[in-house]
Amino acid sequence: MPVAVVECTLILTLNKAKNSMKRKLTASLAFFLLLAFSGTVWSANDKALFWKLETKRATVYLFGSIHLADKSFYPLRPEVEKAFASADALAVEADILNIDAVQEQRLLFQYGMYPAGERLTDHISQATLQSLESALVKHGVPLPETMYTRMRPGTLMVTLGYLMAAQSGLDASYGLDLHFLRQATENNKQILELEGSEQLMQLMASLGPADFLIQETIGQLDEASEMMAPMVEAWKQGDEKTLEKIAVDSMDSGSKESKALVDAFLYDRNHGMVEKIEGYIAKGGTYFVVAGSAHFVGDEGVPELLKKAGYSVERR
Repeated sequence: MPVAVVECTLILTLNKAKNSMKRKLTASLAFFLLLAFSGTVWSANDKALFWKLETKRATVYLFGSIHLADKSFYPLRPEVEKAFASADALAVEADILNIDAVQEQRLLFQYGMYPAGERLTDHISQATLQSLESALVKHGVPLPETMYTRMRPGTLMVTLGYLMAAQSGLDASYGLDLHFLRQATENNKQILELEGSEQLMQLMASLGPADFLIQETIGQLDEASEMMAPMVEAWKQGDEKTLEKIAVDSMDSGSKESKALVDAFLYDRNHGMVEKIEGYIAKGGTYFVVAGSAHFVGDEGVPELLKKAGYSVERR
């Protein structure tokens, strides 16, 4: 099953995201989770994933993000914006507005690309290479051979996912993570990282085996359009079960490789996010936590893990 069409896929953007508030973005190396869909979503009327956790000392809001969107996603539901305004701090997977040019280049070449003298073609079969080349032509993906053969398989997987989403009219500059990051920056609100850019790039570099990931990428290109409409409707309706089926179950084909991919992209990270959130709770205050929607669905999603840890978590 395709991987980069599901919401848990990280995005390595190829172009600098545009800042609607006209603040310069130094990071062309941006990390998002992809929920690849098209169409109009009037977010002021949505039922998107949103929770509230409250203890005597702390309040934590959890918001399931869409990382590539368009202007029709705004304005967001008033309840969501009010909760954000009340928060002392915003917590995101990575503060992508706070990466300088030197750091972004270092991360890209250290984790996203093969070293000099090594190529993707050294790690995949000739048959897989031919299938990849045919898929790129079939879907009109503007990625030259000199570029994609330098990329590690995880980088190529998410880059192609981003390009396919962009072809459908979605734009990282409208992503909900960026929406809240811009507001937090403008209002001098504290910004916390659940993971961080380098940690996410390290994850990308660790993914494998290469042949498996490239075959998943080819499936992504072939099936992305079929996945979009159900994702749109599930997100609009706040349908956790359908989102879990699309974003989680579709990734796990039952093979050892697919299970390892789900663990790496979702479950391991979910437990890490819960640890960070418990740290916020212990410190006290009000926090607005934004992460990809797939991190919030299912028995291993962040809300359920927090419930298992003894916290009261209410869907809003």
